Amino acid sequence: MYSQAISELFEAASNFTQASNVGNDFAKLGVEDEKPMLGWVQLPTWEDIQLALDKILSTQFISGRTRFIFCGTGGWIHAVNVVQELASSSNQQQVIGLHSLNPLELAALLKNQHNLKQTTCIGISLTRTTLETCLLIETLQEYFALGGLNPEEHFIWLTEVRENEKSSMINHHFSLTVSGRADIGALFSAPSTLAMLLSMALLLEKQLFVDSYQQLLANQEVLLNRMAKRAYEISQFPGSALWFQTEGKRHSYLERWILQITRQALGSKNSYSPANILVGKDNAPSGFATIELNDFSADTALARAMQAMYACQIFVACLAYWWKISFVTHPEVKKYKKLVPQLLNSIDNAPPFEFCLVADADIRDLETVLLEKLHLLIEYQFVEIVFYPGLPLNICKKLEYYLCSKTKHYCRVYEGSDWNHHSFQFAIANQQTLVIIVEIVNSFVSPSGFWNNTINRHTQMLHSIARSTHIALGKSSLFIQWRPLGSIEFPI
Repeated sequence: MYSQAISELFEAASNFTQASNVGNDFAKLGVEDEKPMLGWVQLPTWEDIQLALDKILSTQFISGRTRFIFCGTGGWIHAVNVVQELASSSNQQQVIGLHSLNPLELAALLKNQHNLKQTTCIGISLTRTTLETCLLIETLQEYFALGGLNPEEHFIWLTEVRENEKSSMINHHFSLTVSGRADIGALFSAPSTLAMLLSMALLLEKQLFVDSYQQLLANQEVLLNRMAKRAYEISQFPGSALWFQTEGKRHSYLERWILQITRQALGSKNSYSPANILVGKDNAPSGFATIELNDFSADTALARAMQAMYACQIFVACLAYWWKISFVTHPEVKKYKKLVPQLLNSIDNAPPFEFCLVADADIRDLETVLLEKLHLLIEYQFVEIVFYPGLPLNICKKLEYYLCSKTKHYCRVYEGSDWNHHSFQFAIANQQTLVIIVEIVNSFVSPSGFWNNTINRHTQMLHSIARSTHIALGKSSLFIQWRPLGSIEFPI
């Protein structure tokens, strides 16, 4: 039975018109804005990858440069960071994946950016309209200009290359896909798009790069059969809670990548959508169906991650096939995105809704307030706490551990607005999970007008996203405004 799904998936990917004519369900479920988005299904050949990469690697933006800052959101940037996190390379700082609007993170990055002349910034977005990506690119361009450099010589996009682009733009725009077609979206962003492949080409010895990809090709059929079979087994129990068991630590970029494809593709779509979706290395909580993404045959952690990503995509598509879920879109995110511009001009005012204020307080005071809230919310077992901007990773881990040990809740801590890109679609109609949004209002001591402007623009955007998210989620979220003690000295 499960082989039918694989057959129809490949039919729709290779001949979409024919598949549509014969009533192939993938021709209905794998479409965004009437465009087929199944270009990830058939893995490109190594020869085609080399040709696509050569178009970028031979340019002035890459050749001779020593550092590369990728800017993006969701799956695109997490694919880059999977490579950066897992690559066995002595040059890991050569590639940086930037997605956070937290001005402290950006300042720390640029503080160590000694030679801007040898740096290329690479924006990743099919539409080139993603709020966070565009703001990051704009800020970096201003920083380069302040350094006396022409941004035109240091900035390129991985994007959809359009035939009607101005000639000046064409030199700075490169296709996100190996084929050059705009038929892969952010949900299915790896392992065969140039977001990930370019990162690998920049970081890895060529033979290691080749071996990693060839191992994926060699295991493709095994991955197809295994994931389609598991998807069919779970499809017999509509609404099952899903646990994706992975290799690697909690808070890894692979975990975030898997969260974004599974939650955005399957969450809050129809009555069959999963009751819950979680990712982790440990065993699943009671009542969850396990999908194993942690035991693939490959020489390195990165090669195994590539197989996990492809396997996860196949599982998602096949489960969506049986549950009749449109799996390449995430339409619910519009509910918060359309509110963001409306709220931007009022961010200096108190939130326009009921909220809890935790003022002149340290992290311990915040923990106490969170405990008080959770003790009253016994109807929820699962809680996700999202900070805008995010907290340092070590603090997130400690807070998670503390709340889980002191309550009966299964608590996880995430960074906003990254959480919006991997979990909003899932959260909007989820009945099991409470979202606690924490808006952090800091006072900064900055040494320059540039950084004052950056702090204001970035934090206003994050706070607007936080408030828009709470309004859109409604009763399934709480809003806390946290004003930490003292001021923060900027690291520049």
